[in-house]
Amino acid sequence: MINENFAGIEFDTRRDCQGKLFVCFKGQNSDGHDHIQKALDKGALAVVSTDSDKIASFVEKTTTVNVKNNIGFLVELTTLIRDKKGTRVLAVTGSSGKTSVKEILYDFLNDFLKIWKTRENFNNALGISWSFLNMPDENEFFVAECGMNHSGELSEIAKMLNPELAVIVNVGYVHSGNFESLKDIAKAKLEIADSLKDKSFLITNSDSPELVKESKRYSKKTTFGKNEDSDISYFVEGFKDEKTYLSIHINDSSYKMDFKGLPFMAENVVAALSVIYKLGIPIDRFIVHNINTSNNKRNQMLEKDGFHFLLDCYNSNPFSLGKVVQELSLIHDKWILVLGDMKELGLSSIYWHQKTGELINQCLPDCKLVCFGELGVMFGEGALKAGKKIGDIYFSNTLVEIGRLIRYLGNDYHIFVKGSRSMKMERILDSFEGGR
Repeated sequence: MINENFAGIEFDTRRDCQGKLFVCFKGQNSDGHDHIQKALDKGALAVVSTDSDKIASFVEKTTTVNVKNNIGFLVELTTLIRDKKGTRVLAVTGSSGKTSVKEILYDFLNDFLKIWKTRENFNNALGISWSFLNMPDENEFFVAECGMNHSGELSEIAKMLNPELAVIVNVGYVHSGNFESLKDIAKAKLEIADSLKDKSFLITNSDSPELVKESKRYSKKTTFGKNEDSDISYFVEGFKDEKTYLSIHINDSSYKMDFKGLPFMAENVVAALSVIYKLGIPIDRFIVHNINTSNNKRNQMLEKDGFHFLLDCYNSNPFSLGKVVQELSLIHDKWILVLGDMKELGLSSIYWHQKTGELINQCLPDCKLVCFGELGVMFGEGALKAGKKIGDIYFSNTLVEIGRLIRYLGNDYHIFVKGSRSMKMERILDSFEGGR
């Protein structure tokens, strides 16, 4: 079945199907079996399905493959073709920053290596196999963004990819519904090292205490972080003209570098640098490369009517929000924080909203805190308990009202907006217009 005409796999007929295996998935709103003929009309090579009855009528028209599990089939196919091609895999995982690190690595290595990557943020077994199996034959390297939301998931991905290098960008409190503690999350992240032949090609973040503890058995690993004891340590010197400036120390050598982007992206840049270092590529080559993290769709800096907004509305959790809060003072000295609910925290929701409120008061004691949503009020309660002035905390259930408040406080402040995806916090811009 796998021959010289095989061009990959597809499960969406809106994309190119020429020479590909069309895999029939049944979703809530669509059944792939209803689109088999369209896939064949677009040049699909064969049809894969778990339902033999639904593909029986196509037996005379094309090759049909009946499997027990579609994703299991794709995982085995990925392993088979990876072994056949001898593709060298670089695996990137972490609680946040995975996509950014993957993109930085791809952008740099693509200048002199034949390299492919997982597309967009397709980082589970299905998405990774889809990206890998659609990789052009000439590529020798594959940068894989590897996500997980339960224990055992990264172990299976590691077996599928057999990476020669793996980097864990960080460990934080996400996927809370499936894990009882940060310790459990760290253990699950370390599954990415299960298939590493040479454990010295494991790279971990030394600023994540739980990861440091759980990774002690990997004595030959490489570490990076702000911690001075890291193999690769760094310090954020400042932010100016949309660039972040870093000081980096590796062994007995020190380096200065900058990149276009915000200070809280520094961790991702240094994680990528650590990979370059382990690959044996001269660090100077990476440092002079024009690294641009400002095209990150999740962090948008824009100006509206003389007011400066920083929008991070893709998602929100205690870890990602906390990282940003700790670096905002490097960008500007006066802030309005407009924060919506952090969803999917389960029974610990109130605790983490209040805890984040305490952190806000610690890092930005003079900021104006605007709390939006049913859980968002807990940010204010936490900040108030930590000593924040009651006059600096605002509660609102309408974004138009928040827009008016921002205009009242004035454009001496920069405005940071964040919340979980379902909160649709980006609507603040339209509400800001309505708040005139």
